[in-house]
Amino acid sequence: MQPILKKPLIWAAALLFSTAALSAQNLKLSKKNIDGIDKYGFVDEKGAAKIGYKFDKAGDFNSYDFARVVIGNQKYWLTRSGELLPLAESEKELNASTKVLDLTGQQLKKLPQSLKKQSQLQVLILAHNKIEAVTAADFAQLQQLEILDIHYNKISNLAENVFAELPKLQYLDFSDNNIEQLDSRIFAAQTELQTLSFSRNQIAFLDKNIFAALPNLQALYFAYNKVADLDANIFAAQTKLEYLDFSFNKVSQLDANIFGAAKNLHVLFFNSNQVSQLNPATFANLSQLTHLGIGHNPFTALAENQFGNTTKLKKIYIYNTKISATSVENLRQALPNCEVKTDL
Repeated sequence: MQPILKKPLIWAAALLFSTAALSAQNLKLSKKNIDGIDKYGFVDEKGAAKIGYKFDKAGDFNSYDFARVVIGNQKYWLTRSGELLPLAESEKELNASTKVLDLTGQQLKKLPQSLKKQSQLQVLILAHNKIEAVTAADFAQLQQLEILDIHYNKISNLAENVFAELPKLQYLDFSDNNIEQLDSRIFAAQTELQTLSFSRNQIAFLDKNIFAALPNLQALYFAYNKVADLDANIFAAQTKLEYLDFSFNKVSQLDANIFGAAKNLHVLFFNSNQVSQLNPATFANLSQLTHLGIGHNPFTALAENQFGNTTKLKKIYIYNTKISATSVENLRQALPNCEVKTDL
């Protein structure tokens, strides 16, 4: 399974089973009447058919970058390379060939017991339910799982070993829950993880080693929590990180080298924290950065060469700070190819 980064808002991560060449194409849903019957396929931007007209029903590619299609009575998730993953949307539809189980919005309060027999599953979606707890035993037989999405539930606690039997995970989303803390070893088995989202929880503390086992991480979403302190080395393992959203927390200080290893960052959102001073070296290594959000922080000044190495910056969001109009004008002159978004 090969991941790519998509772009809702600016970027969000999604996964698909495809070649890099095909995944880069913007495939569009198309309908054609064949012998009096409407069939669906997918075309590129020039209208050339890339995935043939063989589907009885089809939708556009979803937020996971799969398209839901139907052939006869069988439902599938379709990859951009044309691979079909058998889909079940209820427990009754589960069988030994099911690769994708989508139980979104079914009022579930706990994980179905039937999951313990579905060792072939690669994608499990349990979003928008009422699940209050998950354990390592719930996932023990799902060692082929690559996408796990349990966002928008009522989970408040996660044990240290909850993901221990999920070594192939590449996409993990527990956003919009009530989680208050994460053990320092909770992601120890997820060395292949590329997208991680824990936004909109109640997390106030992150151990300095929380992301140490995630060298392949490309997108990290941790907005709308209560984190006040970040260790200088918390992102030391994230050499492949391209998207980081840590907005709407309570961080008051950013170490000079906190992003030192994350040299591939393209998008960084750190707005709506409590940062009162920016170290001149904080962004020094971010030569690939294109979008930066640092507004709604109480810092009062920018160093003369604050963004000297960020020559690829296209937009910087710096609303509602305490810097002067002169500082903003100096910033615009220092970054002539960057759009400076401010209220000054």
